Amino acid sequence: MKCIQETVDKIRITNINNPREVFDLIFNHLQIPNQLSTSKRTKSHMSTAKIILYQIINRHPIIKLIMCFRSAQKLYETVYQLNCRASQTQSRTQSFEFHSKISLTQTSTGRITYIDPPVQLMANPKYYIVDDLLKQMSVNVLEQKQLCDIFEDFSGESKLYNCFKISPRNCVIPHSNYIFLKIDYCQYELRILSHFSECKQMINIFNDPKIDFFTELSKQLQSPRDLIKRCCYAYLYGATSYQVSYMSNIALNQVQHITQKLDEYLPELLIFKQKIQNHLENHQQVESIFGRRRIITQGNSKIQELREAAVRAGVNTICQASAADLCKLAMIRVFARFPKDVLKPIIQMHDEVIYELNKQYLEIVPKVIEEMESVQEFLNVKLKCKSTITEMW
Repeated sequence: MKCIQETVDKIRITNINNPREVFDLIFNHLQIPNQLSTSKRTKSHMSTAKIILYQIINRHPIIKLIMCFRSAQKLYETVYQLNCRASQTQSRTQSFEFHSKISLTQTSTGRITYIDPPVQLMANPKYYIVDDLLKQMSVNVLEQKQLCDIFEDFSGESKLYNCFKISPRNCVIPHSNYIFLKIDYCQYELRILSHFSECKQMINIFNDPKIDFFTELSKQLQSPRDLIKRCCYAYLYGATSYQVSYMSNIALNQVQHITQKLDEYLPELLIFKQKIQNHLENHQQVESIFGRRRIITQGNSKIQELREAAVRAGVNTICQASAADLCKLAMIRVFARFPKDVLKPIIQMHDEVIYELNKQYLEIVPKVIEEMESVQEFLNVKLKCKSTITEMW
């Protein structure tokens, strides 16, 4: 962060934490045109949000560095400082452990949330570009990565950049004589979506272990696999075509074309959305597979954008809340089957569960997978889990 700040200051002294100063540097001092068209001359017009910087990311090297600075700042504030505070607290008792508080009500979908420290914010490995910083930094281990590997949701360029990696999760290790067992549900929420929508095409693909879901859709729709994947998850997470276009650096008409082809190939999804819309108009709520409810009041709004947003939120809630319900039940079954000195849950995040496994009982891994998949009895589609054994998270 210090090296990036020094590099930026060589162009013009700028506080990178101040969006107005960053805006002035990029669009006034460097005179880079803002490619995000807008007719609103408001505070939002002065924005330097990710969605705007993505559009001009190749116009000047400083833009990539500013985005790397923001990523590092977030990592420092949300992970490093909180974890240091937690581990210092435990070190007073000669124990280098930290124990998060767990909440089941922090989110509207019932996902497990960790507080103080927020373990869910300990992200996957982050990459930081050092091409313009090599003279200021002594980095021995570099990797070459594309922008899509460095910045989330970005696509559209294959150029390689020299980067160094920071992996916050590597600081989490098991106790002596134990290892971590990671159980990951494959396309978990999409499978649940296929159950609720009763989409035969999706169910048939998911029930065939030899077929990759996104590869099959890519072949059937004759479209790039990556774009198909983005559009599918956009549908699931309530993102609009406009958001997918700008976050992925892909033309809006191309995203809309793929979305239309998906609707034609998977017509049950449209029917499912219509059912959700009708239900929201009458009941103003949706519920998960085990009855967890969420109030959504905009379903009968006179404003079309609010009605559409309510439907997207309804679809997202049903799938995410049901995924959380089923994962909790699977964890309960695993906990009841295996003794704590053999296997115990450590972290559950989204579609992944981390267990601490006694090294003497590696042979139970298939049984753990079997138990995690057993909750498919509540679905009309099969669940698939994959396992990974590692010495660190």
